[in-house]
Amino acid sequence: MIFSCFNQKIETMRKLILTIVAIATISLVGAQSTDARQKLTNEEKAQKASVKMQESLGLSKEQTQQVYELLLTRPDELNSNREARATWNKKKDASIQQILTAEQYTKYKTQQAQRKERVKSKRHTK
Repeated sequence: MIFSCFNQKIETMRKLILTIVAIATISLVGAQSTDARQKLTNEEKAQKASVKMQESLGLSKEQTQQVYELLLTRPDELNSNREARATWNKKKDASIQQILTAEQYTKYKTQQAQRKERVKSKRHTK
């Protein structure tokens, strides 16, 4: 009888420790993935974005290169300055419209609107 009570306490402690270890592991993995995303250089961001646009919009090699070169001109300080980001986005949008065909540009704007809606819905669910 004494041993069964003791075994129950040990089992409860074991479960508690495993839960704490699991939570700590998940927290560390989440922190690492956030750090990796923030440390991308402008070149890496431009490459990733241009390849993604190439796949989703069916860009030619020439268009992909033009988008890449455009995205390379993105200033680093945009993350902290809302007005500069708005100005950059307008300039980028006008340039992308010149690079893409009308059909590609329509699809691009649709994807942007969908992305914006997903971000909005994530903000409201938190």
